[in-house]
Amino acid sequence: MPEDFDYIVDFVGAPENDPEKFKRINVMPAKVMRRLAEEYKAKKMGFIAGSLGPKSFVQGKADLVKFLQGSSVPLAYVSPTLVYGNDRKDDMTRWLSLLKFFGIFSKKLKQVEVNNVADELVRKMLA
Repeated sequence: MPEDFDYIVDFVGAPENDPEKFKRINVMPAKVMRRLAEEYKAKKMGFIAGSLGPKSFVQGKADLVKFLQGSSVPLAYVSPTLVYGNDRKDDMTRWLSLLKFFGIFSKKLKQVEVNNVADELVRKMLA
């Protein structure tokens, strides 16, 4: 860890139905980020929620947004649908071709390239 920093971002997370795995992969990193942001008096935190995936994942990420918003450190977040790119290969990305088609008709199913997600989050953090 650097001696001080202005911004901290939680890029860790994945769709997970198992409550213990969800906690380890999604909840713990968010809690660590909040603790560090408050301890080091960061200017802002960044977080990637989600709007596509198992209901428990989407709700869990929404709960984490509320938890992080309860901090004294402001939060910037994005809620993308399916994030792809940079060699991501998992159960969700196997639906990418189908979602590209349905994304034409519904923004809720539009996939988002990972670099675009990062750019949007950075813009929100610096706003």
